[in-house]
Amino acid sequence: MKVRKVKEIQWSGVDLTSWSILREGALSASSLVAAPSLYLLTRAQASKEDNSQKANAEDLHTFFEYLEKNDLDWRYLREQDVTNYIHQELMFRRCIAENNIDRHISTLRGFYTFGWESGLLSTAPNFSYNYKKRNSKEQEGNSNLPNFNLRSKFIGNDLLKIIMSGVIAESPYIRERDELVISLGYYCGLRTSEVTDTRNLRTSDLKKALNEIKVKNTHAFTMKVFGKGNKVRSVDVPPKISNLIRTFVDGRRSSIIDGPLVCSIDGSPLHKSHASTVFKKALRSATFRAERYLQNPPNSEFFVYHIPKDSYKNLTFHCLRHTFATNLVDFCYKHGIDPWQHVPEQMGHSRLATTKAYINFDALIHRREHIMRALEQEAHE
Repeated sequence: MKVRKVKEIQWSGVDLTSWSILREGALSASSLVAAPSLYLLTRAQASKEDNSQKANAEDLHTFFEYLEKNDLDWRYLREQDVTNYIHQELMFRRCIAENNIDRHISTLRGFYTFGWESGLLSTAPNFSYNYKKRNSKEQEGNSNLPNFNLRSKFIGNDLLKIIMSGVIAESPYIRERDELVISLGYYCGLRTSEVTDTRNLRTSDLKKALNEIKVKNTHAFTMKVFGKGNKVRSVDVPPKISNLIRTFVDGRRSSIIDGPLVCSIDGSPLHKSHASTVFKKALRSATFRAERYLQNPPNSEFFVYHIPKDSYKNLTFHCLRHTFATNLVDFCYKHGIDPWQHVPEQMGHSRLATTKAYINFDALIHRREHIMRALEQEAHE
């Protein structure tokens, strides 16, 4: 759906400017979403404040888009439907500020009143819902709450490929190395400093692990990683990455002495911020292709979620780690593994709230209603 401004509407001898909600596609007689557009027209008759009308239009656009996506009819919503819309769509998926949520609710209340008074509803509206506001002061003082917004940091597979295409290097060795750097963040959840820490990814250790899985005829292995605060954790290396490492070690890196996997052409260590630098350059190089993709997301049953277009320029290497953790939750559900245990083990998290943030975001993008209800119920207790 889309919002369109309509000018010079003749009404009782006066030119009005209003807003309409339209369905996607070529303009036709069925394009207009009638009920919200009629309400917006009555608002235009009563008020000349264009910004207020536009805000109402955007609120109704969001609401009716949600209804269409979830196959709901605005005339027959239950209290739970409205509650889910406020908490799941506005608060969690869109991360809308509380004052804007209040305005949004006010818009919907006005719309439902209009629906009854104009005869669009056969019974008086029962616009009821449960809405528990965030306690801002309490949150600011609670150090247990993770300080990140996953909605603007998740990198889907298609977007990753576009970013990877932005890796530009002066030699085939550097290009393959830097593509591997990004893959280690995305598929193993490594922090930028962990990629080049000389205690990690030692080629002597990796060659041993690769030989062992070759003998066992397997394709994955586990490696030790020195992380934040010198904590050591075990990280699973999936087949995709073990194959990339093997190709790199046996190929372009084979003539370099043993040491850190990710190193300069002469084998010397790289700066701890190297991974971040590689990602930033690739991100910048792929901007045009990425923004075009984000503006026209794929219409596929396999498509899960993509970030808002405006968030692209703010992505960092650490977003690869956020995405890994979110995807790891999905992996756990698909393989019967407890995400509350496996995710912190792989990530090195010490706070339950951090794991909860990933489980919650995964539930939102994969529409795991039972998980969202359980988390919401726990939050209200």
